Amino acid sequence: MSEQAKGELLCRNGDVIFREGDEGSCMYRVLDGSVTVYADYGAEDQKRLTELHAGDFFGEMAVIEVRPRSATVVASADGTRLQVIEAVSMFEYLEANTGEINDVARHLSRRLRELTGDYVEVCDTLRELGRLDTSRDRVSDGLLGKVKKFAAVYLKLGKKNEEAKSAIEEEKKSHKKGFSLPEKTYQKNDVIFREGAPSNCLYDIHGGRVGIFTDYGTEKQKLLTELLPDMFFGEMGLFETQPRSATAVALADETVLEPIAEKDLAELLAKNPAKGLLLLQHLSHRLRQLTRDYLKACKTLAETEESIEQAGTRLTPEMQAQIEYMNQLLLMSDVLY
Repeated sequence: MSEQAKGELLCRNGDVIFREGDEGSCMYRVLDGSVTVYADYGAEDQKRLTELHAGDFFGEMAVIEVRPRSATVVASADGTRLQVIEAVSMFEYLEANTGEINDVARHLSRRLRELTGDYVEVCDTLRELGRLDTSRDRVSDGLLGKVKKFAAVYLKLGKKNEEAKSAIEEEKKSHKKGFSLPEKTYQKNDVIFREGAPSNCLYDIHGGRVGIFTDYGTEKQKLLTELLPDMFFGEMGLFETQPRSATAVALADETVLEPIAEKDLAELLAKNPAKGLLLLQHLSHRLRQLTRDYLKACKTLAETEESIEQAGTRLTPEMQAQIEYMNQLLLMSDVLY
């Protein structure tokens, strides 16, 4: 592997760019070629997690959250050319390339959306297992193969992610400092957005409290979580413009929110770079949390399917309880809105 020019790296097929457990000092963007991401690289049971191509970022979570690398990345084509973005110059890089914050945030948002889809599929399958006639019906071979692949990863990465608390939680900062976009004030019981409505932004809470509900206003209404100042929510609407999966309601008078849309990111970074980085940290942290829960769901499904196969019968009460627990995870605020 050789450095082609300042800020770039030229790789051959098979070159290791960084290894799982390494300290992260930079993030990368694929300019040409491709790279493959592995868990337990070099081991007999190494797992190929994904392949990235031109335009994709990687290594950003270690840089944004200042954490050890959670996987190994290997060049998968000769002539793979990478842009190297040093962590020490993250502010300078984003300020000099204001449009890049949109690209990095969009990349994290896309990964959140894709992983949420996989997670929901696994949790839905767990729910269905409780109703299947297991003498005839089984999890599809394609899904089960994928689940078993990631179930083993949970034992290592899941535990590591469980123990690694985000710097955001450890060193919470006020989001009110510096420049903010125009705020909106809500009174108690005001609806901020409704389940099923189109999404076009996320929100930064400056004051008050926000509740996230499913089936709001009906007999099935359920409060999923309560959010407090200096928290972001609704990030799935930043780029995806997909229907909201829950309803957000002000729980206190004078609840003050800052809506942030994709078009606002460059201005926000230019006028308040610290907040721009906080937003990226939030997206990265949510992705890390979701990865942990997805791996845990895969492990649960693999074990449940194995238990059913061995018993040759319907689920035991213990297995039903485990499935119910995973169904509750599906309702976590990290996934829904």
